[in-house]
Amino acid sequence: MIHTIHGTYYDWITTDPDPAVVADLCKLHNLTSVVAVVLINRGIPTADIPHFLTPRLDEMSSVDAMPGLDKAIQRIHQAITTQEKILVHGDYDCDGVTSAALAVRALQGLSAHVVGYVPKRADGYDLQRAGVDEARRIGATLIITTDCGVMAIDPVAYAKSFEIDVVITDHHRPGPSLPDAVAVVNPYLAEKQLPFPHLCGAGVIFRVFDAYIRMWQPEIQPAFRKNFADLAAIGTVADVSPLTYDNRLIVSQGLQALRANRKVGLAALYLALNLDPKTITAQSIAFQIAPALNAAGRMGDPSIAFELLSTKDVDRAVDLARQVKDLNDARKVAMQDVVSEASVMAISPDVANHSVLVLHGKRWSKGIVGPVASKIVDLTGKPCIMLGFDHDLGLYVGSGRSTSEFNLLEALH
Repeated sequence: MIHTIHGTYYDWITTDPDPAVVADLCKLHNLTSVVAVVLINRGIPTADIPHFLTPRLDEMSSVDAMPGLDKAIQRIHQAITTQEKILVHGDYDCDGVTSAALAVRALQGLSAHVVGYVPKRADGYDLQRAGVDEARRIGATLIITTDCGVMAIDPVAYAKSFEIDVVITDHHRPGPSLPDAVAVVNPYLAEKQLPFPHLCGAGVIFRVFDAYIRMWQPEIQPAFRKNFADLAAIGTVADVSPLTYDNRLIVSQGLQALRANRKVGLAALYLALNLDPKTITAQSIAFQIAPALNAAGRMGDPSIAFELLSTKDVDRAVDLARQVKDLNDARKVAMQDVVSEASVMAISPDVANHSVLVLHGKRWSKGIVGPVASKIVDLTGKPCIMLGFDHDLGLYVGSGRSTSEFNLLEALH
């Protein structure tokens, strides 16, 4: 039976499965009726239920069909074995700093000569010439991007002019042309060939190094998965990636690693946020850990969060965690003010007939307008673009969020 519950902005549709089917499922898999109903309503096939209830990383789908993966692995291996200097270039959001920290720590574990770099929000999104100049400054001959790069056509050409190779790992939708990199690893380049393409940036780099280790050092693959799923899980939840199939496996294993508390930076962050690691869930990531790490990029310098996840120095980790908490506290205050102002605008009669909301304020920080836009979408059920004023550029800049029924990116293109 199907029930429709009418809400203010959404209609909620619920179903009551056939009681006989529920009873059979309970008996077959030794489940309670509540769990059986949830599994049926989520569309989990009966044969998949054991795997769904006890997820293991060795059940991840194959990424062998992912374009660029083999070339990326070979170029990374060459850089490691010849001790080239490698620059890992991340992004300023939580997925960007977790994926960069994962890559740096993995390369360090493989005895690579590696330096991490995360640009500030003011530097602009994606790999830019400034990132290439940083690679030149440190003498790197290989740049590995995480969570960015698929649109960086000019910066990759700029790097190539200095004989710096680029391996791109990204999960954003590619444009009509790709950068002339050694390899572009992006699941959406082979969306129809991959069993599960919906990885975040941290998920992509996790699978790249998982494939690298499977090829060159398979004996350490269990240890790699055990020790690095935590960072991949944080990025996956922070980026609101669908928690199904491979992502669910990564987050399930990642939660175990987060509770085991193996990284000094995460331990310091738990302490600063008053989190008990034994009780960490996906909700803990979504509403406490990820916002705190994101706050570094939104309110200050994302390299603080990146270093926190990368450092192995306890005293440094404690100091960085305190900085992250302070920035997150400042973000909360700033967001409350902007949410209050924007909510009044969003429900004004002047915009009642607008299908998409475009709201702006000169005092709004461009670092926080994205999450505020999400709250406005929840409030109104309408896509929303939020703009804050960048006094250095003399321009309004911002971010947009949408509903599941409307592709805002396609509309902007």
